[in-house]
Amino acid sequence: MLPRTMLCALLFFAVAHGVPAQQYYGSKWGADGLANTVVGGSGPVQGDYRFRATHTGKLQDVRTFFICTTGYGAGTGGSYRIDLETDDGSTNHFPSGAVLATTTEKKPNGLFVTEAFASPATITQGQLYHVVYTNIDPSPAVNYCSLDMLYWQDPASAVAQPTIANTDWAHLYNEGTISAPVWHWRNQANSGDDGNYMPTLQLDFTDGTSYGNGYMEVWIETSRKTISGSNAARETFTVSGPTMMAQSVTVRLKHDSGTDPVTVAVLNGTGASLASCAEPHTAIIPSGTGGDNWVTCQFASPLALNSGSTYSLNVAAPSTSAYSIFPIRKGVSYNYGPSTYFSDGHAQYTTGHSWLDWPSETGEASTQGDLQFFFTSGAPSVGPTITTQPASATINSGQTATFNVAATGTAPLSYRWLQNGVAISGATSATYTTPAGATGSSFAVEVSNAAGSVTSEQATLTVLIAMPAARTFTFTCSINDPENGYAPTLSCTQPR
Repeated sequence: MLPRTMLCALLFFAVAHGVPAQQYYGSKWGADGLANTVVGGSGPVQGDYRFRATHTGKLQDVRTFFICTTGYGAGTGGSYRIDLETDDGSTNHFPSGAVLATTTEKKPNGLFVTEAFASPATITQGQLYHVVYTNIDPSPAVNYCSLDMLYWQDPASAVAQPTIANTDWAHLYNEGTISAPVWHWRNQANSGDDGNYMPTLQLDFTDGTSYGNGYMEVWIETSRKTISGSNAARETFTVSGPTMMAQSVTVRLKHDSGTDPVTVAVLNGTGASLASCAEPHTAIIPSGTGGDNWVTCQFASPLALNSGSTYSLNVAAPSTSAYSIFPIRKGVSYNYGPSTYFSDGHAQYTTGHSWLDWPSETGEASTQGDLQFFFTSGAPSVGPTITTQPASATINSGQTATFNVAATGTAPLSYRWLQNGVAISGATSATYTTPAGATGSSFAVEVSNAAGSVTSEQATLTVLIAMPAARTFTFTCSINDPENGYAPTLSCTQPR
C-alpha cells in the first residue's frame, strides 16, 4: 500500500482564479456525543454515509466505526455488503442504486474495520457519493451490529458544522425494503430526529490520499472543564503545514453563569499574546439541552501562524462568571490517519498551576483530545453560478451535437451531464458531444464545487430524419393496335 498523503492538521482549501479561497485549520468538527443506527434487528437493514468528494481518484477502501456489543448488536454481528454508489441527483440526494464498487464484511470482529474494494472505482472531486451498508445475513433480525458516529444535539442553526454543508457529510438509513427503499436523512430538520448524525469514516485512495472524519469519541460526561478565574483551557499546537494568515478563530463552548465575557486568545510559544477577543456571553447562543455552541473571535488584522512554530489557543473568564468546555477524541489508537483529525496538537486545562493533558472518560491524562475549534483564512468559497446555459440543438440523423456550459465559482468546478435526468458516464467536462446516431433527448449539466451545486436549464436535441433521395426509372414501351376492332394495348419493360 502506498503511504497516505496527509492533508495535515485538517487544512482545507480551494483556489479560485489564483486567489486562495477559505481555509480551515483545526479540529473543525463539533459534537455532543456518539450515536448509532442499528443495521438489522428491529431497525433498518441498510445504512448510508453520504459524502462530497474532495479528491479525484480511485477509492481503495473505507474505514468504518462498527459497534456490536450488547445493546448495539446481537448474535454473530451479521454480514454486510458495502457498496459505493452515485447520488441520485434529486434535491434529497439519496443513493441512486448504481454501484461503482462493492465489498463484503462478514461478522465485524472489531470496532473499527477497513473494508477494501476488490475493484476500486474512480470518484470525482465535487460530486456526491454514498457508502451503503446492507445487512445480508440470512437472519438480519437476529445477527446485527450498529454504525457508530458523531452526534450534534439540536443545533440552533440549520447548519450542523460551520465548515461543511449538511448535505456533504451525512447519515441516512432505509425505512423501506432493499427492493423498494425509502431513505431517511438523520438530521434535526426531520421528524423523529433530535440532532445531526455525522459519519466517523475514513476514505483511502490508491494514490495514497486519505481523508474523512477520524473523531470517534466525545469527552463530555466526565471531562467537561469549567472556565472561570484560574481555571482555563487551551489547545497547544505546532504548525506542521505551510504558514497561513488567519483572520479569525472559532471555538465551541457553553455559558454557565454570570455576565462577564469569555476571552479567546492566541499565544506564541513563549506565552506572549498575539491576538485576543472578549466575546460577550450573549454571543454563545445555546443549542439544545447541552447549550454548547460556536463563538468567533475576529482578528483586527490577519495573524500569521508560521510553519514550525508553536502556539496555543487559550480560553479564560473572570471568576465572577463561568463557562465550560470539553474535547472530542481523535482515533489515533484505532488506525485512523492523521489527515482525518487535527494532528498538530491537543487539548489541555489548568486550575491555576501547571497545564495538564486532558483526562479521558476513564480519567487518564491523554493527548488524544482536541478542543472543538478552527482558524479561518482567505475569502469564503463561492458556490457555482451558471453564466451561459446549454443551448438546444437540431441535427440530422447520424450527426453529433455539442452542448456547452459556462459557470463561475470557487475552483475547482466539477461537471456532470445528464440525459433525460440520468447521468452520462464519462461526461464530466464543460462540453459534451453526443455520439453519432443520438436520438432526440433533453440534456442538462450539474455544476458543483465544495460550496454547493447547481443544475442548468434543459437543452433539447432534435434529430431530423432524412427522406430517401429521389430515384429516376426508364421504361421501354410499345403499343399494339390489332386493327380488328379491339382496343390497342400498351406494354412496357424496365431495362435491367
